[in-house]
Amino acid sequence: MWAAAEIDAAYAAILRTIVAPRLPTELDPDTATLTDLVELCCLANGGAHRVCEHVAVAWNILYTALYLLDSVEDGDLNAGPWAQWGPGAAVNLSTGLLATTGALLSRIEDAGVGVAITQRVRAEFFHTLLNMTAGQHHDLTLSQPTLEQCWQIAEAKSGRLFGLACYAGALLAGVEEQPATACQQFGQILGVLIQVGDDIDDLWSQPGRSSDLLAGERWRLPVAYAMTVLPPDQREQLRQLLLAAPSNREAEAQARSQILAAGAALYLAAEARCLNDRARSTLCQAVPDSAFRDGLLRLLDRYTPLKDR
Repeated sequence: MWAAAEIDAAYAAILRTIVAPRLPTELDPDTATLTDLVELCCLANGGAHRVCEHVAVAWNILYTALYLLDSVEDGDLNAGPWAQWGPGAAVNLSTGLLATTGALLSRIEDAGVGVAITQRVRAEFFHTLLNMTAGQHHDLTLSQPTLEQCWQIAEAKSGRLFGLACYAGALLAGVEEQPATACQQFGQILGVLIQVGDDIDDLWSQPGRSSDLLAGERWRLPVAYAMTVLPPDQREQLRQLLLAAPSNREAEAQARSQILAAGAALYLAAEARCLNDRARSTLCQAVPDSAFRDGLLRLLDRYTPLKDR
């Protein structure tokens, strides 16, 4: 795709260091990862690898572009191959990746997929992107979201992206709308669970790792939950600790302790278990039993935080 566009070779080389999609090989459902979601859902619904190759790579490139943009917006460019270039170049690289996604989607028909399906897949990609950017806007501008708003943001930012992968894979297999929508719902829950896991990780201090908990007034799920259940005096105390946390390690530790004491981790673990059950039931009712469906369920369990607690 980059060769056909005749883009600058040096720029193409940099893009290549950021994106290294899995080469077309036979997918092993026992070792599948999140990068295999499109293909897993396609094969689980009776489709073939060749019909989803372009879309699978396009989704992974979209995921990388959005992850890169999110890192810039959160001021967290200290990890990944893009750390050396700084925010301005990182934004430009993410733009190149987004353009690559669109260019790949323009070639879905090359795999022999019908026009009606390709149009639905392309439309879903861009509808998802619009909804994700809306969710990111709320995440960046709502400094003190309610607990309900935090769940909505998690659904828009993370759930929609993974729902897209599963929905597109099912569509490319040629299934009816009901099983495709069930796969989409499964993927949306998986994406939310990934976000919940990140939020739970932030409750425990990890040296050298940037934590969203330290974003001061930008509340995430654990903070929003604590602010919902704590009495007014403790809410104000936590608010002050969070404001001081970015530059005060003791305030950070006290904030973590207060959030945990409020039961945030237990609440999120219980919600995660319910989400896992719902996703499992949705998928098993709509998709035939197979090794590929089992691979999807293993991913669900892998990304369900505190599942065994």
